Amino acid sequence: MKLRINKLISDAGLGSRRDVEEYIRLGRVKINGRRAQLSDLVSETDVVFFDEVDLPVKELIQEHAAEEKLQTKLRSEERRVGKECLRLC
Repeated sequence: MKLRINKLISDAGLGSRRDVEEYIRLGRVKINGRRAQLSDLVSETDVVFFDEVDLPVKELIQEHAAEEKLQTKLRSEERRVGKECLRLC
C-alpha cells in the first residue's frame, strides 16, 4: 500500500496535512535521502526523515490500512442495518 507523504506525516501526529505541506515545501522532509515533493507516495520499504528524525513508515502505513479496513467494515454494517430498518418500517 502506498500513502501520500503529507497524510503519513500528519498521521504520525506532526501537524495537519496543510502544515505538513508547508514542511515539505521548506525541505524538512526527505524520502530515501532526497528532498520530498508534495506529490510523493511512500510505501513500507521507504525511509522517511522529518527534521532528521527517522519516522516509523511501516507501522504508520499498517495502522492506516487497519483503520481503513475498520471504516469499510463499519460502513458495510451501517448499510446492512439501514436496509433492515427500511424493510421493517
